[in-house]
Amino acid sequence: MPPEVAKAPWSKWATCQETDFTLGVEEEVMLLDPSDGMGLSSAIDEVLDAWPDALDDRVSSETHSSAVELRSGVHATAAEAVAELSELRAELERVLKGLGLRAGATGTHPSAVWHEMEVSSRDRHQQVYASMRALARR
Repeated sequence: MPPEVAKAPWSKWATCQETDFTLGVEEEVMLLDPSDGMGLSSAIDEVLDAWPDALDDRVSSETHSSAVELRSGVHATAAEAVAELSELRAELERVLKGLGLRAGATGTHPSAVWHEMEVSSRDRHQQVYASMRALARR
């Protein structure tokens, strides 16, 4: 990025501080089962149970139990955020390998059928499901 863009007025916080924007990254990852041709695996509980306690704040469930969310901390540069995401992906690969699973990162699994999706058992997602069943399922 050219230096004049990096120091443009829009890149400053509105608090009159001379602080540049910061950023963090979230990535939703599908949980895949290679034993059935890479179909979705509703294994979020097993993944979260196997995830290292020291990194608990970097992972969470998603509405569907066949997805996990990785999230970086707050970083000053995109390169720092990407480096942390790379480390989180490596840790997820290690956890999934131990469970006999694989990861896939894309919007929707190509063979996913909405009425066959299982909602995650985590409280937050069950509350969403209880209040907006059809929306949560889709």
